[in-house]
Amino acid sequence: MSIVAPHWLEPKASHLIGQLRDEQLGHALLIQGPIGVGKHWLADQLSNALACTQWEQTTGSPCGQCQGCQLYQNGTHPDCFYVEPPEAGHHILVDQVRELIAQLMLTPSVSRYRVGILTLAESMTEEAANALLKTLEEPPNDVWLLLVSHSPQNVLPTIRSRCQGVVIAPPAPSLAMNWLQEHHPDGDQKTLELALRMSSGAPLLALEKLTNGLVETADEVLERLHALASGSDIQANLDQTWGDDASTIWPLLAFWVSELARAPHEPSADPRLIDLSNRAKSSDWSSLWSAALNGVSLVGSGRRHDLLMTPWLLDWTSRFKT
Repeated sequence: MSIVAPHWLEPKASHLIGQLRDEQLGHALLIQGPIGVGKHWLADQLSNALACTQWEQTTGSPCGQCQGCQLYQNGTHPDCFYVEPPEAGHHILVDQVRELIAQLMLTPSVSRYRVGILTLAESMTEEAANALLKTLEEPPNDVWLLLVSHSPQNVLPTIRSRCQGVVIAPPAPSLAMNWLQEHHPDGDQKTLELALRMSSGAPLLALEKLTNGLVETADEVLERLHALASGSDIQANLDQTWGDDASTIWPLLAFWVSELARAPHEPSADPRLIDLSNRAKSSDWSSLWSAALNGVSLVGSGRRHDLLMTPWLLDWTSRFKT
């Protein structure tokens, strides 16, 4: 799957590729940062550089023309191997890691190097992580390992200590907004700003939320919360769809409560939040926020979320002067 280029990372990619060329990087990198900041794109650039048969004779970037680059771009390079959880929400298993190690131990067939890319490295089982340790401790000269992680704190310390960390943070707000405007030109400023706030400033995640309609859903949820705080009947507003879509709604409820807590200190906040803040009986939203997060934790548990949301919404409506 192609990855939209995060332009703010291009200088970092060039710098790291130059370090690869000059043998200034360890043979195992842990590329880490929040979701949506470009970690997978960076791993892709580094593995493409290692697959290129001409990059050491160029400025350090993959040439895009050699056999190695062509095979890599087609997803058929015999010296590049990918490991990820077999299904969403599952672990990387020990057999997957053992198969990767067996492949990496072979002699490269096209390029100078063999490269293993582990996506969601934090999802490795302890047995899988231990199986990887020996290769990390004594990597062959022609083998590189690129581990990508959203939550490096959940990667075993023994793995982290044997990898060179590459930390990726969200870009400056102006860069993020410019990039988002370029890739979602139909969005107005208010919508794009909301997408970035929902994504903690991570542009690729913001673009995904815009594309899948989640930003529009978030606005609809705030509109309904505002109506409830103004006296609308809960049962008339809480139909079965909120409970059926609990995996979407609970995080949005938690998001809007956190935004409401910040609204008094942000003059540019949504006018509906300013109105809610002015009519609130208290500025303490911690219990309501915690209850929404508890709803998130119960997704997939078999509980009826429409029944769980009713008391949450009753609590919500009780907090405002009508």
